[in-house]
Amino acid sequence: MAKRLSHVGGRVASPGKGAERALAALAQHLADVRESIACAGTKLESRSFTVRGKAFLFVRSVDARLKLEASRAEAARLSAADPAHYSLGANGWTTIRFSNGYTPDSELAARWVSESYRLMAGPAVPKDHSPGR
Repeated sequence: MAKRLSHVGGRVASPGKGAERALAALAQHLADVRESIACAGTKLESRSFTVRGKAFLFVRSVDARLKLEASRAEAARLSAADPAHYSLGANGWTTIRFSNGYTPDSELAARWVSESYRLMAGPAVPKDHSPGR
């Protein structure tokens, strides 16, 4: 299920950086998304992706945080089965950790980024809107 990233552009890549780039690319392909830096200069400094002024994804080289609703049960199962890489927090905010070369399954990542985006974008966004469409 999970994929290890080993080469990017002909060189060995940092697994966290590869996962960070992949999730950021998913977010950047969604409509009306703005990227900025959250918590600049602190330990929590992250790339932040927002839609309509609301953050739906925070990404660092070590982890990503996004908000889930429909997939909370799935996130809870993954948190129980693989707590080193997944944790479900308050109000559906879910963390994916990139430790030990871990990269989330690409289909799961695309679904979760899309869900978080839709939650923050509101009802005007089509339900089938997903990264790359």
